[in-house]
Amino acid sequence: MTIVLGGLFLAMVLQAFFSYMQLKAVYGTLGQMKREHAGSGYLAMGSAKSKIPFRKGVAVIIVVDETGVVVEYREMQGRTVFAKFKRRAELTGLTMETAVSRVAEKVRVQALKKAVQLIDEQRSRQAVTL
Repeated sequence: MTIVLGGLFLAMVLQAFFSYMQLKAVYGTLGQMKREHAGSGYLAMGSAKSKIPFRKGVAVIIVVDETGVVVEYREMQGRTVFAKFKRRAELTGLTMETAVSRVAEKVRVQALKKAVQLIDEQRSRQAVTL
């Protein structure tokens, strides 16, 4: 019995460690993109999980310029904590609305819509302060 409990405890510790490492990578990617595109537009992150258990989840980080054109798009997609952000060039150069319409998977659309919504909120807040 103690071997089973010890194994479960070890699994929990490993899961917490790998989750921490993934969060560190996510914040590192956000920081890097923020530094690369400082003052040149808007940055936002959106994420979505599939409603079906054990299906892929998606997180996207998007940078758009003042006119709403996608400057950089990165996506992390996977089931485990080993997923990493990858650059996706197919949406670069498109407007935010066109980018959303070009994405096919429902989970990717949800994540991208969340990021676009955050960018719209940033743009409206900036317009109010001007």
